[in-house]
Amino acid sequence: MSMFRHIKQNTRKLSTNELDKNEPSSLIRNDVVTYVHYYRSRRYALHQLISHDHKYYGEINEYFYVTKFQNRGSEHEHDLFWIKFAPIYGQNTNIEIENFVDKYLSTNSLLIAKNLRALQHHCYTKGCRKHRNSNCRFNFPIPPMKATKILEPLEFDSDKTKAHVKLIFEAINSTRYSENDTFDSFLDSLG
Repeated sequence: MSMFRHIKQNTRKLSTNELDKNEPSSLIRNDVVTYVHYYRSRRYALHQLISHDHKYYGEINEYFYVTKFQNRGSEHEHDLFWIKFAPIYGQNTNIEIENFVDKYLSTNSLLIAKNLRALQHHCYTKGCRKHRNSNCRFNFPIPPMKATKILEPLEFDSDKTKAHVKLIFEAINSTRYSENDTFDSFLDSLG
């Protein structure tokens, strides 16, 4: 009973704005069971929402997910959804597929709440360069695009094409992109 009294006395409700940078990690480390229970209940609620409200991804026929744990035990998952009436690559046109993707996904960060925007950006860590010398192993930064496009494999028909492609890949790997970069400014930077 004294343990419960101790827990009750040390429990307080916090908003994420009140926490300093290292406090969330400390709270998780000190009470892993509560963290895992909270994460799994949020994951379950998200799956229920996606499965029953078709405005997010359309009607989902089936789904599959794998739960993984990172080095320090942080739980995360990878999901695969089979969506009813989704266009199929090779059977539908690329334009139909691109329109379907645009219906449910956007890369315009101005469309999401400001407090969530920071969570939608890749932050470089030592894990990014785990197996490589200089480039991020997740292929960030991703250059800006004008619109959703299905990119087909390049065909090198001449040495000139190979030289242009090499120039583009060097520019992609040596440049940092910001939210304000556009596809046209990217092309201008190539010269």
